[in-house]
Amino acid sequence: IPAGGVVVLDNTATFAGVSITLAFSGTSGSRCWFVSSGMVGYGTADARATLDYSSSMTISGDYAYLDGINFDGGTADSTSLSTIQNFLFRNCHWYGDGTIRGSNNAGVAFGGTSTGDRLSDVVLYQCSVHDWGDWFPNSEMASDIDVHGVSFGLWVERVWFLESSFYLNQGDGIQFTGGN
Repeated sequence: IPAGGVVVLDNTATFAGVSITLAFSGTSGSRCWFVSSGMVGYGTADARATLDYSSSMTISGDYAYLDGINFDGGTADSTSLSTIQNFLFRNCHWYGDGTIRGSNNAGVAFGGTSTGDRLSDVVLYQCSVHDWGDWFPNSEMASDIDVHGVSFGLWVERVWFLESSFYLNQGDGIQFTGGN
């Protein structure tokens, strides 16, 4: 999405079995906008647009504003926020299907790719991350599998969660994995 670009999503966009990449090329003077029609006065006032995906989703880029988007990950392992800078997620919700996963992961994975390509200055306001993995404590699991709501990897700085919630995840709401 180019600088100054506006995408208004109405209803549900389904991407079954394909990897999705949302790349934003905003600038400080010309941000990108990706919003649900109900959040900007189009369509039904309380309508929330949904991105429905069962494979992987990566969001990258600079200077973007996302409002009112539901990220329905279903059986996907996670949404990767990779090397994003100056992003605002407002009223966005990430959720899985609530079933046991085969490996450790998270609903939303934050991380940069190098010391020169960091993830920085991201705000999540009134967002939620839920139903990643099987949270029910009486479920039998073959091994210790941690499926967190949010995980932080390498090269991340200045991320704020304001009035946000994490629930019904198999692991922690927020997990700092770090790595080496």
